[in-house]
Amino acid sequence: MNLLAMRTEVRSRIAETATTFYSDAEINGWLNAGQLDLAQRLPNETLHTLREISESETIAGVQTYSLPADFLRWRGVSYEGTPCRMIGFEELRAINGGNVFWTPTVADPAAFVWKTLDIYPKPTEDNKKVSLYYVKRPTQMTGDTAECSLPNELHEAVIFYACAIAHSKDQNYDAAAHFRQAYQDVIANYTTPPAKQPPTPSGGA
Repeated sequence: MNLLAMRTEVRSRIAETATTFYSDAEINGWLNAGQLDLAQRLPNETLHTLREISESETIAGVQTYSLPADFLRWRGVSYEGTPCRMIGFEELRAINGGNVFWTPTVADPAAFVWKTLDIYPKPTEDNKKVSLYYVKRPTQMTGDTAECSLPNELHEAVIFYACAIAHSKDQNYDAAAHFRQAYQDVIANYTTPPAKQPPTPSGGA
């Protein structure tokens, strides 16, 4: 859906038809906040429209590289086609302190992603390919024809998010709770693990 269609749907669901209480800019802001909130909370596999690959080349002696401007979170990194082990702060401290059972090598590289992308071991050659697989931030919708960046099946959840805010500002707390719950239900649908099934009985009585 584009921004105009989503904003129109919000006005319809909050029964704002004859009189306009909220400006287009207010509703646009809530819709943009909703799509960003979903992108931050839903798993990578759900956000197929936000998956990107950024490729760069190494510089000998340089370990740290900039992240793309639209970077939200990583999905993985490869170095010359070899998948990197993705390490966290604890592993990083261990590697830097030499207190490890495993040391990154060119054949078994590691990557640390925080505010930058760090490659381990430090590259010793120029022009080696580094591929960053990541989820990008949703593009802010500004003009009425701008499309929501999320997959189509999530557009209604963005509308729920905006409706909940509108009703809260209007002190219609029951309606706000209704839309907030609908929004949370969508998130739970994509993030709650399936229930374990009981084992199937085998054999006779």
